[in-house]
Amino acid sequence: MINSILRMLKLSLWGKFISLLACIFRA
Repeated sequence: MINSILRMLKLSLWGKFISLLACIFRA
């Protein structure tokens, strides 16, 4: 159960990181 929560947190963090990179490259 804890592993799935950690996995979700990692995915959300990667999503934020990727969206941030996309914004930087777009500018």
